[in-house]
Amino acid sequence: MKFITFVILFGILLLVSQLPDKHSFGVLADPYRSASVIAAEAEARAAAARARARARVIEAEARARQARIEAEARARRLESEARARRIAAEARANAEAAAARARARSING
Repeated sequence: MKFITFVILFGILLLVSQLPDKHSFGVLADPYRSASVIAAEAEARAAAARARARARVIEAEARARQARIEAEARARRLESEARARRIAAEARANAEAAAARARARSING
């Protein structure tokens, strides 16, 4: 009886020892990973996150710069169009004034 109990307990211990160890995060524990390796991996992940953040900032700055350039171009175009309309209006006014003077000379003349 003692032998059977011993065999059963030994079998259970053998089976339990074959189960993978888990730490509190539920990831399989690797006894060969040192704290410095884990810290280096965490630092690498943090560096990658910083690089992604820098890339997003650079992208946002580029979009803002492009929007500013487009707004300035639009403002110049609108300014040019307004100047062209003003010149055309002055030309029409000058033409109408010249026509009125010509009519006045022909009537008086």
